[in-house]
Amino acid sequence: MKPTLISVLAALLCTPLRSATNVTVTNPTAQKRPAETVSIAWPLNDVTTQDLRVIDTNGNAIPHQLFDSNGDGTTDQLLFTVRMNPNEIRTYRVVFDASIPCADTRSICFNRHVPERLDDVAWENDKTVFRVYGPAVALPPPKGEGLISSGVDVWCKNVSSNVINTRYKRGNYHTNHGDGMDFYKTGPAAGVGGYGILRDGTWYNSGNWQTYRHLCNGPIRTAFELTYNGWQIDGTQITETRRISLDAGTHFTRHESTITVKGGKPLVGGPAVDISTTRRHNGAILLDAQAGLLANAEPKQGKNGFICSGLIFPGGGNAITDSAGCLHFTRPLPQGTSTIVWYAGSAWSGDPTFARPTAWHAATKARADALSSPLRITVK
Repeated sequence: MKPTLISVLAALLCTPLRSATNVTVTNPTAQKRPAETVSIAWPLNDVTTQDLRVIDTNGNAIPHQLFDSNGDGTTDQLLFTVRMNPNEIRTYRVVFDASIPCADTRSICFNRHVPERLDDVAWENDKTVFRVYGPAVALPPPKGEGLISSGVDVWCKNVSSNVINTRYKRGNYHTNHGDGMDFYKTGPAAGVGGYGILRDGTWYNSGNWQTYRHLCNGPIRTAFELTYNGWQIDGTQITETRRISLDAGTHFTRHESTITVKGGKPLVGGPAVDISTTRRHNGAILLDAQAGLLANAEPKQGKNGFICSGLIFPGGGNAITDSAGCLHFTRPLPQGTSTIVWYAGSAWSGDPTFARPTAWHAATKARADALSSPLRITVK
């Protein structure tokens, strides 16, 4: 009988420390894959994992993370980041060996609720930063700002270290202190990755999140869940739970939204990116609605440079711009419960990699291509 991952990993506990489970990763494309997350099943929840190492092809331990993917309190995935050349095959080893120096375990992928800033939820990795707005900011002044928005805001950064806590503590994140800043304008619009629903020519969105559930921070992934109170559109009842995750090395957040629709007329909905002139997001755009790809290198804003925004909606959709100037990729939203996945990303010209708009266009397309041709993983 062919050994399973469970039996192979379990055997590690009964064999010499140098015994290993081999994880072979194949890049099936002719493009480089600069940073992608490998995920394998993790069946060993009754063992001590402090001696766990993932070893690369040079014999060095690399960062890894154990992850509870469904939030039930039990670890079920082992994550690590790989960098692959075109058509390359690499084999990594999973071992229990305390003699091998540990890799960096800092939580570069990080999220938190920020009650001291009117219930923001902010998240980041080594490339970019995002935030969404919560209940407190929706309150009228002076308690809040009266901002009703389910939009996704972008903060720029040009360092790989964490900046969220430093910027909130400083209290002035609209000024560049050497590591970037917030000069993206979101307001009540979609920002970079907000979701909207269309009914009879009018756009609707859920408003501010109502509950926040932290799932993880770590060297490979940060994840959390938001829920939005039930909202109505002409007698149609809608509820939404959204899982948001961001992995190391990527500019794109993954959004997985579970939406329940009850009653009323047919709806269409979809994620969006703001391309409005009003908020200065009308940039150099690469658009392929059939592929579900939008890359926007926005106009330069003086010494601040320019922001890049992007949207990947696997499977594509109809490109429709709402009255606020946000471009959505839409599909029919059926009665019952649906799960919708999209990726929304950002970059900044303060990172020399994206000094030219065409660089962001190419990076967004490369990410979309990678999602459509995932790495092949074999465990022995």
